[in-house]
Parts: sequence; C-alpha cells; structure tokens
Amino acid sequence: MRAVSRNLSGANKGGSVAEDQEQTTEAESEKRLWYKQWWAIAGIAFILGIGVGAAPSESSQEGETIEASSKPATVDTSALTQEIEALKAERDEATTEAEETSDELSEAQDQLSKVQDELDSKNSAEAEAEAEKAKTTFTDGTYLVGTDIPAGRYKGTPTADSAYWQISSDANGSDIIENNNTAGDFYVQVSAGQFLEINWAEITLVE
Repeated sequence: MRAVSRNLSGANKGGSVAEDQEQTTEAESEKRLWYKQWWAIAGIAFILGIGVGAAPSESSQEGETIEASSKPATVDTSALTQEIEALKAERDEATTEAEETSDELSEAQDQLSKVQDELDSKNSAEAEAEAEKAKTTFTDGTYLVGTDIPAGRYKGTPTADSAYWQISSDANGSDIIENNNTAGDFYVQVSAGQFLEINWAEITLVE
C-alpha cells in the first residue's frame, strides 16, 4: 500500500511538472508571437516614416524647381545703361554745337544784313549824288543858260588833249562873248539867256 501511494504521489507530481512545462511552452510561444508582431509593426512604421519623410523632400524640391523657373532671369544692364548715357551725352553735345552754329549763323546773317543796308544806303547816296551831278554836270553840246543849264560858275575838265568852250548871245554862236582852247582845267561864268558851247570837255556847276 505504501508503494502504491508513493507511485501515485510520484505520478501526480510528474503530471504537475508536465503541465508546468506545457504552460511554459505556450507562454514562450505567445512571447515570440508578440515579438514578431512588434517587429512587424515597427518595420511598417519605419517604412511609412521614410515614405512620409521622403515625400515632403521631393515636394519641396519640386516647389523649389517651380519657384526657380518662375523667377525672371537676371540680366546685367549696367553696360547697356552706360551706352545709353554715352549716347545721351553725344546727343546733348551735338545739340549744343547745333545751337552754337545756329547762333553764329544768325549773327552772320545780321552782319550781312547790316552790310547790305550800308551798301544799299551807299549806293542810294551815290545814285543821288550821280543824279545831282547829272543835273549840274554837262558834256559836249550847246546849252541855253537858265533853261538847259543853271546860271552860275562852272569848272571844266578836258576829255581829250584839249578842250574848247564858247559863250555867245545867240544859238548860232555868231555873237561870241568869250571863248578859249585849253589843255587843262578851266572856269566859265554864264548868265541866264546866254548860250554855252562845250567841245571835248565836261563842266560842273560849282557855285
């Protein structure tokens, strides 16, 4: 009886050990399963994290590319500005020269006008003098004093080697009052009603 009881006790003890081992195995299996699930979740989260991190980077690059392409190209206009300023300076210089030339031309025209006026005045004076001289200067011919020529004293100048003048009381010259042949200048005094004949000479009224 004692042997049987021991055996039973040993059997009971062995059954308890087996149950403990079985429970330990199940716990270890559950623990391994939990680790696998955790690593799987961690791996998925890691992959998603990389994807999320990469996506903004690509989007940012695309945004930078679009922004860079939308910016206008920068052009260096300094050389063009200098050229424009140089052309403006040349234009201003040419304008100044043109104005100076215009002023000089205007001044020259004024001087020319003054000279022309003086010349016209001189010509007019000379013409008047010639006209007056024509009234008091006479050449070859017979003149009735008081009608053809004014009475007065005349100065005569030969127009040839010698001159001849004659004063008479009639147109035919038959009644000679005074006459003379001369190679130099001469003077004659005539009164109204007398006739003066001039040959190869020019006479001018002096008083």
